Amino acid sequence: VFLIDRKTGMSLLRVTSDFAGRNGSGMAAGTLEVVQALVRDSFATGAESGIEEYWLGELQGWIVPGPYACLVAVIRGDPPRELATTLEDTIQSIHILKGSALANFKGDAAAFQSLRPDLEACLLAQYAASDRTGSGKNVRAWIVVLTVAAFLTAFAIVGLRNELRWRRFVTLLNAQPGVAV
Repeated sequence: VFLIDRKTGMSLLRVTSDFAGRNGSGMAAGTLEVVQALVRDSFATGAESGIEEYWLGELQGWIVPGPYACLVAVIRGDPPRELATTLEDTIQSIHILKGSALANFKGDAAAFQSLRPDLEACLLAQYAASDRTGSGKNVRAWIVVLTVAAFLTAFAIVGLRNELRWRRFVTLLNAQPGVAV
């Protein structure tokens, strides 16, 4: 999660989860501002409009603007929609807490370190539960399939053996003089 100054495009604060990459926060914030400006210029939109969501490979970004700064959440996977509400509430809270510092920002981001807990509250990690019951069901299904296959094989062997015995009996009877089958 990035807190980015809207005027300069500078990253004021960045928090990451343990599994996120830790390089290039300034570059990412600057690049985002350049892309935002390009979109506004190319499509003749107002200064207040911009990209709200983007995709980069398997990463998804949500941009939540505020009057002086915006939050950018970089997401891997399918985020819950409640995250959007959390981000909106957080950017509003940040502007209430540090609105004058954001309005008068001159390049020193140290004043925003106290907002770290607010940004960390936006970090979520949810993982799909491993389906151990599903693997147990697969083992049971294979056991059932193999058991049925074994019974069918046994019935086929017994049937074939009986058929061979019957044919041998008929052949022996036909070999006896005076017996017609």
